[in-house]
Amino acid sequence: MNDTSNNKNQSEMIIAVASAPGGEQPGGGGVSAAGGGGGGGGIAQQNVSKLKEGEKLRNFEVSKDQIKERLLLGEGKKLTFSVTNKGNVDLSVDVSARNIGIVSVEKNSFDLGIGATEPVTLLIIAETPGVFTGEIVVKAGGIQKLIPIIIEVETANALFDIGLDIPAANRVLSQEDELITQINLFEVARVGILDVTVNYIIKDLKDNIIMQESETFAVDRQKQYVKKFKLPADIAPGKYVVAAELVYESGVAISSSLFEVVKAQKAIDKILGNKKLLYSLLLILLGMIYLFAMPLLPIKIKQFKRFK
Repeated sequence: MNDTSNNKNQSEMIIAVASAPGGEQPGGGGVSAAGGGGGGGGIAQQNVSKLKEGEKLRNFEVSKDQIKERLLLGEGKKLTFSVTNKGNVDLSVDVSARNIGIVSVEKNSFDLGIGATEPVTLLIIAETPGVFTGEIVVKAGGIQKLIPIIIEVETANALFDIGLDIPAANRVLSQEDELITQINLFEVARVGILDVTVNYIIKDLKDNIIMQESETFAVDRQKQYVKKFKLPADIAPGKYVVAAELVYESGVAISSSLFEVVKAQKAIDKILGNKKLLYSLLLILLGMIYLFAMPLLPIKIKQFKRFK
C-alpha cells in the first residue's frame, strides 16, 4: 500500500502503462509516461494479466484521438470526452487546455476509481474568426496524454463554404516532402461570380503560425483545385494543422486538417507499415512496367524470329 505522502513501500511495485484508443494515426493523441509513444487499449489488458502479486498498474484511456469543432462567430459550445481508469489502482486526474485561449476545462481535477469512467467537459467561446490550435493535457499516475484540438470559427449566413482535405498517403510526411491538399469551394447561396481571397495557414499545436500565403480569384458556383505547400526546411517533427480561410465581402469560411511531420526514415517506416498503401504502390509500379514493356514486345518477337 502507499503511505500518505504517496511514496511506495519496498514490497510494492507500480507499473505505469500508456494506452490510447484505436491505432496510431496522424490525428492521434500523444501519449507519454513522462514522454514516450502511444499504443492501443489492449496494452493495459496484456499487462494486467502478467502482473505478479502485489504489483500495481497505473493506466488510463481517453476516448478521443483528437478534437475538432466548427463554431459560428459569437457562439458558445460544450464538448465532452471521457477518461477511463484501465489499471488496478485509483488515480487522481488533472486536465487542462494548453495554448488555446478560447477553450477552458469545466472541471480540472477529479479522482478516478479502478474501472471507472469520468466525462470531461470543455467550454468554448468563439469571439474571433479564424482557426485556433492547441492541446488538451490529461495527467494521472505519472502518465501524460495530449489530445490535439482544432477550433474553426466562421461567420453566420455564409454565401460560400470551403473544404480542405489531405490525401491519406500525405498525412504523414518527412521534412523534405511537399504537403498536398485538395480544396473545394462551393456556393451556399446563389450570388453569381464573386471575388474571394483564400488565406492558407500552417500552425503548430502551440497556435504559432509556421507559414502563410494568400491568393485572390473569382468563383462562380464552385471551384476545386489542388494546393501544394513546400514546408520550411527547418520545420521540426511533430503534428501541425493546415487551414484554408475563405474571405469574401460579407463573411469568412474555414476548413482545416491535421498532419504530421516526421524524420525521413520514420516516414519510410510508416509507409512500409501501411499494407494498403504498399499494395497500391506495387500495383502502380506493375502498371507502369506493363505500359512500358508492351510497345517493345512486338520488336522483341521479330528479333527472335530472325535469329531462328
